[in-house]
Amino acid sequence: MNIINLKNKVKSNIYALNSLYVFFIINSTNVLSYLFWFLIGRNFNEETFTFITSINSLLMILTTPAATLAHLIVKFLNFDDDKKIRINFFFNLLFIISLLFILLSSIIFIFFDVFFSKMNYLRLHIILILAACFFIYLKHLITSFFQLKKNYVKFSLFQSSFIYLKFFLMLFVIYFGINGKFGFIYVNLIAVIIVLFFLFFWFNEDFKLISFFKIYDKKKYLLLSKYFIILFGSSFFITFLLNYDLIISRAYFETNTSAEYSSLSIICKSIFYLFSVFIFVIFPESSLDKSFKIKKFLILIIFSLILGSIAIFTLVFFSDIIFYYTFNGKYQPNNTNIIYLSYSMLFLTISNLIYFFLIGKNKYLIPMLIFILPFLFYSLVLKYFTESIFTFVQTQFFINLIMMSFIASYFFYIKIKKL
Repeated sequence: MNIINLKNKVKSNIYALNSLYVFFIINSTNVLSYLFWFLIGRNFNEETFTFITSINSLLMILTTPAATLAHLIVKFLNFDDDKKIRINFFFNLLFIISLLFILLSSIIFIFFDVFFSKMNYLRLHIILILAACFFIYLKHLITSFFQLKKNYVKFSLFQSSFIYLKFFLMLFVIYFGINGKFGFIYVNLIAVIIVLFFLFFWFNEDFKLISFFKIYDKKKYLLLSKYFIILFGSSFFITFLLNYDLIISRAYFETNTSAEYSSLSIICKSIFYLFSVFIFVIFPESSLDKSFKIKKFLILIIFSLILGSIAIFTLVFFSDIIFYYTFNGKYQPNNTNIIYLSYSMLFLTISNLIYFFLIGKNKYLIPMLIFILPFLFYSLVLKYFTESIFTFVQTQFFINLIMMSFIASYFFYIKIKKL
């Protein structure tokens, strides 16, 4: 009887139900994503492995605008709005993305030698990555409308399909012995194009895109641009903090040390990905639902901290087995580095969750300034924290701890003032 009552209680709690859907669907994809990286680590040499991990980090940083699209759509639109308004909004956003893409491409090619001289990237690598970026922006833009409708299952499935396609296409690359560096880039490009092909027809069924090409609304466009810049800036800082390490390690460490750190980073970041999926529910709920209570959010934070600590303990306890079977025994970081980097990722996760809750409540200025702080710290200690893997992970640990403390303090200050 108690089990039946619990089941009925969960079904009646839409917030809890949506959180469970997103948690299990996205994290099932995260498991496959890790199998994807283990596949790469086991089948390519150290040079190709570090190239792929660094180019993937670059791809993640360049696609930062994609992470802001869902937040803008949820903030500016209601799905009860006239269909023409929604489509006009869609093309306003697409126009902004196109302008940003042109600016981004121009900066990269003007300063190509400065940015990538130590990375051994070719210009063709960057051209293909930029093409994949644009299609990823478009994919996120379309799937964001599912999030607006609170159709979290469809949203999660389309987000997941990209990873599934990448995994199976990478198997194809390995089986036929295709060049790993170009193979990885083509895998991303082809996978996102296939997803877009299916998304367009599903999306068009709801929106009838072809019938509603409209001229941009200038007033709404200016307001939209303002929030886009705010959200883009903050999302850039978060994405950069999560992905810069693999680029730095390739630039400053020897190939074997960089490969060892890459394996450590891939495993420890599972802590971040495990709980950051809740953002897909937290932001729309805090933005659209005025009755959404801080108490629910705090329960989620406590849950993440407890379960995250258990996951870190498990990771350390079984580290020998995990690294042996995932990377075929080629890399074996010590437990101290695992603890430092894992907790660093957990601190970044909590900061991220609090931040997206706050911007859902229009409290974004102070949190965004807090996310700028790590850049100042890293610029001051660059020489120290690139001396070894230990100093590298130790610096990340303390900086992310300080950042989490600041943003949590601001959150409780707002809570006291009755957000």
